[in-house]
Amino acid sequence: MARKTPVIVSVAETIDLATLSATLGPSTREEARALAPEETDEALVELGNSVSTERVDDDALRILHAAAEFFATASKERKAKVYLSPEFVRVAAWAALQGHDAWSASATRRSVKGTAVVAREVETSDRMKLTRQRRDQLAEAIARVGGSSAWRVKVTAAVRPGASGMPEARADVGLASLVALGRPLLASKKADVQVRVKLYALTEKQLAEAETLAAETAKLAGKAGAPKRVVTQADVDLWDGLNLVILEQVTRAFAHGNRADPTVPKLGFVSLRSRVSSKGKKTPGVTG
Repeated sequence: MARKTPVIVSVAETIDLATLSATLGPSTREEARALAPEETDEALVELGNSVSTERVDDDALRILHAAAEFFATASKERKAKVYLSPEFVRVAAWAALQGHDAWSASATRRSVKGTAVVAREVETSDRMKLTRQRRDQLAEAIARVGGSSAWRVKVTAAVRPGASGMPEARADVGLASLVALGRPLLASKKADVQVRVKLYALTEKQLAEAETLAAETAKLAGKAGAPKRVVTQADVDLWDGLNLVILEQVTRAFAHGNRADPTVPKLGFVSLRSRVSSKGKKTPGVTG
């Protein structure tokens, strides 16, 4: 008798939405919007305004990471029990990242005040140049150590997570995503990968230094200036509403799959279990 799989409530690895999206690949607003064709923008904004972005982020990371792991590791027979595709998860992860970025940009715009802004922008500019240089250097090394076109695609997605022609990710975000891609290569048991790790001098020390640089740059960037494009609360609410609709589709698909085959995991809401935040929208503080 098959053992029932419990609801997955945590991710096995330390990961964020930027890394998850970079690993799965880019998408577009049109692809994401196509997953909720019956919902108007106005309806999505209203729905999004009823939930906390932080909760959407938390459940999106948990649910989509688990879904991606399932499609990456499950047998063909088990995957056939879930009426979704890995491409759906790719689009969902990208949409979740857009929602998080919109929320962060909106919070930054509201938080930046005072005469220290100019000095912070100068400092951030210099640090961002260094971070961009380190990002490009690490991207080249990881792509070569990976040794395949698939790895080249992963690296490109980390640096430029949007669709072709979209702006590149901020340097610190791209660098952090590359660190997450580099560690599995260091841990790989494949002989050819181990050889290339040595030949291209990829080390844990390099990755740790890059991780620290990305975090420091992110902190400075958060204190810098408002983004050139003003992100409105409606922008944030629209993404939150769309992401909630998408996540509901994922949880339902896996619930149906679990009923057909109890070894298929159930992917339930945790932070959004009540579906509506009692406190409504919450503006994130700028840390640092």
